[in-house]
Amino acid sequence: MWLTIRHRIRWLIPYSVICVLVFAIYFNSLSGDFIWDDTHHIANNVLIKDLRNIPLFFTKDFWENSWAHTTSRLYRPLVTLSFAIDYYFWRLNPAGYHFTNLILYLSVCLILYPLSKAILGNDRAAMAASLIFASHPVHSESVTWIFGRTDLIAGFFSLSSFYLYLLYYNNKTKLLLLITSFAVFVLALLSKEIAATLPIIIILHNLLFNRGERGYKKWLPALGYLIILLSYMFLRQMVLGRLENPPVVSYPDFIYYLPWAVINYLKLLFLPINLSALYTLPHTNKMWVFFGLALVIVLCIVLSLSCIRRDKGLLFLILWVFVTILPVLNRIVMASTTPIAERFLFLPSVGFAILAGCVLKKAANQRNIVVITLLIIIPFSIVAQQRNAVWKDELTLYRDILKTSPNAYFIHNNLGLIHYNQGRLDDAILEYKAALHLKPDYHGAYNNLGVAYSKQNRLYEAVAEYKNALRLKPDYAGAIYNLAAALEQLGRREEAIVLYNEFIKIAPDVYSEMAQIAKQRVNR
Repeated sequence: MWLTIRHRIRWLIPYSVICVLVFAIYFNSLSGDFIWDDTHHIANNVLIKDLRNIPLFFTKDFWENSWAHTTSRLYRPLVTLSFAIDYYFWRLNPAGYHFTNLILYLSVCLILYPLSKAILGNDRAAMAASLIFASHPVHSESVTWIFGRTDLIAGFFSLSSFYLYLLYYNNKTKLLLLITSFAVFVLALLSKEIAATLPIIIILHNLLFNRGERGYKKWLPALGYLIILLSYMFLRQMVLGRLENPPVVSYPDFIYYLPWAVINYLKLLFLPINLSALYTLPHTNKMWVFFGLALVIVLCIVLSLSCIRRDKGLLFLILWVFVTILPVLNRIVMASTTPIAERFLFLPSVGFAILAGCVLKKAANQRNIVVITLLIIIPFSIVAQQRNAVWKDELTLYRDILKTSPNAYFIHNNLGLIHYNQGRLDDAILEYKAALHLKPDYHGAYNNLGVAYSKQNRLYEAVAEYKNALRLKPDYAGAIYNLAAALEQLGRREEAIVLYNEFIKIAPDVYSEMAQIAKQRVNR
């Protein structure tokens, strides 16, 4: 009896330590506000405020499910469902949403321990991997930013699916484990696209850890994951239509920027300092970047050859990191505002953390594993907790971004909006002008500048800025309405009526209230 109780206590200790560490680091995240995309997907989102809308979450683009009513070529219905469930319990109290994120992250850290143990075969090395992952500062964005839960949900389901696969792999008589793994993989795919890398990881595992099996039976499980992935891609295309987005960076430039992204991702994993919520493409010598790419390739080849000879486990974990980084490198081409991001390292950091545990297992004795792990997680935890404070509110976040990315034009614009909403019009105007200095064709900043001038009753200057916005984007509904209102204040009613009528014709649903006001002014 005593041995049974002692065994249970010993079993609970690792999980208790993980819980204490996660809560100690991220407890201060509970005081954060809705930030950035949280406003679109939660605060202003009508769809999540009625659970009867749940079927719609599975038939729309992820951003169509939000208040913004735009498209993104993303299909993440389970994330929208999580927002709806949170709203049911918490309404618009951001602390509740942050608590959900904290529990989701804790769940990922807890499942990582038995997964690491299954891969490493060593309790202390697995514990080291779990604690390094739990304390890694790059996760602050995914945990503290409510919208970042896309990584938490997809990460939990992906790791759970892989762990169930490993249990099946070690005992192939338990087919139910494999079937459950398939089902959980579906949930991962419905959370975020990065889950599509799981079949590749399973194929690599089959290749490197073959137990002498031959023939098609060895590949049947992997084939099951691939069939699920293809079915998901078919469903995704049925819902979203064409999946192509126009590139914002040319493919030759992509080749030059690729090593910059890879080197930065590796730096963030090994040395997480100078962190930022936004990284912009560098204005750098492209030949230096090309040299960097060659260096990374050489290092990968050397490491891979070394691992093949000595340890296939190390090779598997190194490949895990690169396989899960590879899909997000496409962001360089498709998203100029977020070419790389710390949240994109969530799944790669799993491979990194287990890799760290693997290295500790081989290079240190059992006692030293504990000491070295503490030397890693203490500074990691301090940095992570400091990063949480940056995500407290938008003003704090934007100011922090501009310290590391002063050329982020749209952050200047966003900061101007905050100043405007707080009544600091002169500060708002300075930020809008800073945005336009960095990007002279930024039509949104011209419109916002015009709104600030209108608020100061500088109507002639406001009209000029609205016209600048429309020169760049003639169908800009907001600028058309604002220009009409300014002209009406200046006594130019006939011009204003023409613009009001144009606005009524093209105004999207999000402008429905303004369209009603425009009709009233036309009929006055």
